[in-house]
Amino acid sequence: MSFTRILTNICPNQLGKSRDFYVALLGFEVKYDSDWYVQLRCPANPELEFGIISRTSELIPGEFQHAKDIEALLATYSPKAAQYATGGALLAQGHEQMRPRFLARFAEPNLHARLLSRQVAGNMVADLELIERTFPEGVGSIEMLCVYEVVDGRILRATFATGEKKLSAGPCNAS
Repeated sequence: MSFTRILTNICPNQLGKSRDFYVALLGFEVKYDSDWYVQLRCPANPELEFGIISRTSELIPGEFQHAKDIEALLATYSPKAAQYATGGALLAQGHEQMRPRFLARFAEPNLHARLLSRQVAGNMVADLELIERTFPEGVGSIEMLCVYEVVDGRILRATFATGEKKLSAGPCNAS
């Protein structure tokens, strides 16, 4: 048996921004574009393609639409990657130290990150995210600026800056 083509799909939260990111980062071109699916291909090697399918598409089972997959998340980081707070404080180095940090966040039942904007310059990516989660004081949100250095398709260095914590009004946060 021989193959002439294998197509892999990814399922991001924001289809258009993911399309633009991979076009800019990898130099792929758009072969097909719709409101729920995008297919990209490498101009130099047209057999190399991948699809981007909206995570909220009816084709994606509900239990996978907001999956907290530690192995998939760690796969985006180099095994030697380091995470820093602004100011240079080391938060974690390597998958072994990152895993418990991510798992602690995944344990929160209402954790949700929403990408507000993304800028790409060469191998640097800057994401502005709105993180909804449970703080010790209650449910709320915080803006986070994440700056990633990407080498060989994986994050080598990540620096995080957080904005002001905003607690939600509601019965869970009533005094």
